[in-house]
Amino acid sequence: MDEFQKLLTTSITEKHLERCRDMFLFACFSGMAYTDVCNLSEKHITQDDNGIMWIKIEWQKTKSECGIRLLSVPIQIIKKYKHERTDDKIFKLKTLKTIDENLKIIAQKCGIESRLDYHMGKHTYATQVFISQGVPIEILCKMMGHCSVQTTQIYAKITNQKVNEDMKILSSRIENRYELTKNDVPEDFGRNQYYK
Repeated sequence: MDEFQKLLTTSITEKHLERCRDMFLFACFSGMAYTDVCNLSEKHITQDDNGIMWIKIEWQKTKSECGIRLLSVPIQIIKKYKHERTDDKIFKLKTLKTIDENLKIIAQKCGIESRLDYHMGKHTYATQVFISQGVPIEILCKMMGHCSVQTTQIYAKITNQKVNEDMKILSSRIENRYELTKNDVPEDFGRNQYYK
């Protein structure tokens, strides 16, 4: 999460690197693979009756349909690069090799030790944008167009932070619901002798 914040907030002055970071962030907030972002066109972006924008697209790899609700960051990125369009394609991407090379430079500029590549955007979407924010894995499965939750679990590793947060919620829900009677709890409970 710390590295993700650095990626979001570090100022990058070189336009080609800023653009590369934006394309990577688009993947981080949409879960889309490089080929799917290359194929993304205006016909894939819809707006529902509540004014919420969605991407409705067939994943190239799995041929399964998916619906991705657009969060504010990808909407900002779409608007930011609208002036570049010469056809109905949303973005004009560099080659995957070029993007991955630029991401290494971006990582250095941001003080990120992890090795960045474009595919990590999909993992970041699963772990940082969804799972660590408390969204159930079943919803993530649907958003990513997976046929089963087992496939989604490959991407959605449960972080220690998520486990800790969920245990805090559980603790607050069951606090005072289950207690031993006073006679069952030694007066000096909690002293080191009980943890040896």
